[in-house]
Amino acid sequence: MLESQPMAPNGLSNRDFWVGEWRVEPHLSTIQRGDETVHVTPRAMAVLVYLADAAGNVVSRNAILDAVWPRMVVSQDALTQCLVELRKAFGDSPKTPQVLQTIPKVGVRLMAPVANTPPAEPVTAAPGSIGASPENAGADHAPNTAGPAEQHYRRRPAFNSVRAAMIALFVVAASFGAAAWVVGRGHGADSPVPRVDRRTIAALPFAADSVGDDRAQFIADGLHDELLGRLERIGTLSKVISRTSVMAYRDTKKSIREIGHELGVATILETRLQRIGDALRINTELVDTETEQMIWSETYARSLTAENIFAVQSELAIAIARTLEAALTETDLARLRNVPTRDAAARDFYLSGVEYARRTNRADALPHAERLFSQATEADPGFALAWVHLGSTHTGMYWYNLDHTPARLALAEQSIRHAFQLEPDLPEAHVAMADFLYHGSNDFEHALAELSLAERSIPQSADLRFFRGSIYRRIGNWQRATEDFAKAVELDPRNTVYLRQQHITYEFMRDYANAGHSLDRLLAVTPDDATAYVDKVILALCKDGDTALARRFADAPPTPSYAQGLAHTYTVWLAAIFDRDYPRARAILDATSEESIFDGDLRNSYSPKAMFYARTYWLAGDRDRARDYYRTAAHEVSAQLQAASKKDAIVTAYERIALAETAAALGEPAAALESARQAANLLPKKTDAIAGSGLQIAAVIRVLVLAGDMDEAVRELDDYLSGPGHWSTEGLLADPRIDPIRNDPRFMAVVARHRRG
Repeated sequence: MLESQPMAPNGLSNRDFWVGEWRVEPHLSTIQRGDETVHVTPRAMAVLVYLADAAGNVVSRNAILDAVWPRMVVSQDALTQCLVELRKAFGDSPKTPQVLQTIPKVGVRLMAPVANTPPAEPVTAAPGSIGASPENAGADHAPNTAGPAEQHYRRRPAFNSVRAAMIALFVVAASFGAAAWVVGRGHGADSPVPRVDRRTIAALPFAADSVGDDRAQFIADGLHDELLGRLERIGTLSKVISRTSVMAYRDTKKSIREIGHELGVATILETRLQRIGDALRINTELVDTETEQMIWSETYARSLTAENIFAVQSELAIAIARTLEAALTETDLARLRNVPTRDAAARDFYLSGVEYARRTNRADALPHAERLFSQATEADPGFALAWVHLGSTHTGMYWYNLDHTPARLALAEQSIRHAFQLEPDLPEAHVAMADFLYHGSNDFEHALAELSLAERSIPQSADLRFFRGSIYRRIGNWQRATEDFAKAVELDPRNTVYLRQQHITYEFMRDYANAGHSLDRLLAVTPDDATAYVDKVILALCKDGDTALARRFADAPPTPSYAQGLAHTYTVWLAAIFDRDYPRARAILDATSEESIFDGDLRNSYSPKAMFYARTYWLAGDRDRARDYYRTAAHEVSAQLQAASKKDAIVTAYERIALAETAAALGEPAAALESARQAANLLPKKTDAIAGSGLQIAAVIRVLVLAGDMDEAVRELDDYLSGPGHWSTEGLLADPRIDPIRNDPRFMAVVARHRRG
């Protein structure tokens, strides 16, 4: 078992092996090259052994967690810390990796060659090679002689010295009841005035000093989450950066000033935790991002109990608010001092459940989360927050089709209502009820009412703003949706989900400039996001019908994974269609191995490859070949519609539009129009503005024009262009599928009415 006896490559436990020119000694937890020996923690060595045994293959993060931490629930950050430790040992760089490569949303792999015998000739480290620090490579860089710890703290020397003193104090402390208050510097009249509101703060991830103690980092992460939850309750703070964005700075070498500038805050909170047995010492300080000077610091020394942990978070949140001169009412103080549970086991179950609930593989994660939240409520039946998350997990299992039954919805409602019985004003319970109403019954009005009640208590919640913006967008309230998405991005500026949805919203409002800006911000966070580059191509097509970017990216991909971006095949095919280069369009389809292609016309759906061949041959004038493909496509779509697992109204409506297209092409206009009407009834724009609008324009281009119903095509097109929608008039004019009505006077009048400028 890796936890106690790491396995070397080829299953040889405790045998030495080589990674490049480095000799790895698992039984000693050392890595050697020449006279240089680096010691790593046993857990980091276990990660290295597991990756070496994978022989250069990419391994998912969850697989590593399951192998190295068997039967334990730890956060993803435990693995991240091991990877950081290994990179430091090898002198590897995450930006230009030579040893360890992290592939976003995929996993990790060991790049360097692994062998059971030493290399024939030792390799001397050169700039950019394994063991050479990128910062020190080349003649233009001065050597850096500082050790790892000194380099890590160089940007905040005051904290380094205070930390050393506090750790020394911890060793000799006889009591854990007192807290030391330190009067900070940079708080006087001569201090520089921050460029942004002083009451803006980012609490960086808590670090754990305890070596070889996996629970210490788990506790630190839980403390960090709980502190953020309390800070979100303080309405007089101007901005509290949310978890997703601050987690990006766990292992950063950026200065406090750089972080403050990127997040738009005037203050940064840094915290370190040390655990010895059942005792905790928490060292924390607040730093001015402009001067990089400490303005406040405190040490908490407590025994490790659930009540003490929650008490520390309350005291810390209150101290931060008072230091930043954010007024607190008696109601605020009562909320901040609330103790959710005094049962340590219940708290651990709850935090483990939260960790699972965050994972993207919902089919695997949500059942685990349900079990852990249930255990939390069993350990402490009065733990209202655990009941809230249990209810949300039930809702998620219903929404993501893991158990799409009325019984599952009933469990969700029962859990959330029980939380209200325990704490009638709990804001998280209002959010969970809004989630239940939205995803369980499309009850948008009451969902919005629940979120308004929650906002009174958690005004700084980015998740709440994003959720509410999504509801407003769905019902067509674009002004409120834009405002909420903007606030969500302000509170969580590195959240790529928020940025992507903000981009979609702007694009749908035909605000193409701001849509592009959101994409640029997204790419600044994740430069290798293939789908974001595909979205840039779609944006150009929607705005002007411009295919230049599509061709340029096809010839020179902006990222190696560009061809794996969602809707990539559709995008390059559509650009070829717009160029009326039908041989190229067929070649694109010939080259792809996808049998179901993400259909950008319908956004949330896939269409059979046969459908794309049919459209291509139809536009090229080969109607006989086109009809053959349409018949094949009709058979496949009909089978999809009849599948028992189909529950989603959006997907079903889109499939009915696809079936209507095949009927129109095969000379069955009545059947085509009836199928299109059924789709429209399933997905009216008034209940889903984005999906309904996408359905409307697809019906015009792919059904009504093809069926020859020009009157209805013109009416629907006029209605589409009168409200928000992805496509501009100019973009639609480039589409050859509207050629049959291009010279119709009614169509020309619609174009003239809606054309920009």
